[in-house]
Amino acid sequence: MEKDIIHNINPTERLVRIAFSLTLATIPLLIDAPIGALALLPLLAIYPGLTGAIGWDPLHAAVTRFTDGENGAGRGASGRKSDASGKHGLAGHA
Repeated sequence: MEKDIIHNINPTERLVRIAFSLTLATIPLLIDAPIGALALLPLLAIYPGLTGAIGWDPLHAAVTRFTDGENGAGRGASGRKSDASGKHGLAGHA
């Protein structure tokens, strides 16, 4: 049985995210100073750690959807490209 696994971040980016999250999580343990704002670093490590572990970043997917990936052609609020005639939506359709 074949699994259909979808990843939207490459393996190198996954490793960078995991290393970054581990760094953020361990900084408060290594620094000999009042904890204060350093206590927020492990919380900030959750998002890159989870997205690196599962290989899926929902923010990256949303940005890619509305910018059409690599070529930068913008999409409208509906997520659909406008055609070359300049007609948008249902306007002008019989």
